[in-house]
Amino acid sequence: MYSSTPLRYYLATFCAMFMSAVAHVNASERQRVSDFAIRKLPITLAVAEVGDFGAPQRSWYLSVNSAGQAQLAIGRTTYTYRTSVVSREQLDELRNVLIRERFFDLEEHYGECVASGGCRLLSVTVGEYSRTVKLDNLMNWVYRDQAARLRDPARALRVWMVIRGWFSDADAVDTREYDKMLLDAAAKAEKETH
Repeated sequence: MYSSTPLRYYLATFCAMFMSAVAHVNASERQRVSDFAIRKLPITLAVAEVGDFGAPQRSWYLSVNSAGQAQLAIGRTTYTYRTSVVSREQLDELRNVLIRERFFDLEEHYGECVASGGCRLLSVTVGEYSRTVKLDNLMNWVYRDQAARLRDPARALRVWMVIRGWFSDADAVDTREYDKMLLDAAAKAEKETH
C-alpha cells in the first residue's frame, strides 16, 4: 500500500524518534529495564538500514507504533511507502528476544564505519525506557580474526533479524545472509572460549 504523505513528514518523525530515544537515556544513567516492563508496556520501534547499496536494493526506514501499525519507507533520493500491521504474536516474539538478548543493556555503537558499508539503526522504546543501537560494519572483525568481539553485537543482530523478518521487499536491502555469517562466527568464537 502506498502513501502520498510527504517524505519530509516521515523523515522528520523518524529522526525525532531517534533523537528522543538517544536523548532520553544517557548511558551513564541507564536504568535496568525489568522483564515485566518489556512484556507488558507499550513498545515502539524505529529501525533503519542506510547506505549506498546500489540498484536495485536501497536503504529502508521502518517505524512501528504501539498499536503495531508499521510504515516502511524505501529509497535513496525518492521513496516508496508501504504500510502493514505487526501482529501481537510478532510483537510477543520480539519482546522475548529483547529479554533473552538483554537488549537494553547493550552499548550504543558497535562496528567500524567503512566507506563502502552501510549502517543499521535500531531504536526500541518500551514504556519510558529507550535504547538505540547503531551497527556499523562488523564483517571486518570476522576477517581480522576478532570474532570474539562479536559477542555483544550478535545480541543486537538477533533482535534485528526478528524485525527484518517482518517484511519482504525486493527494493529494500536485505543483509540477513551476511548477518547469519556474523552470528555463526560469533557462535564459533563463543564455543572456542568455553
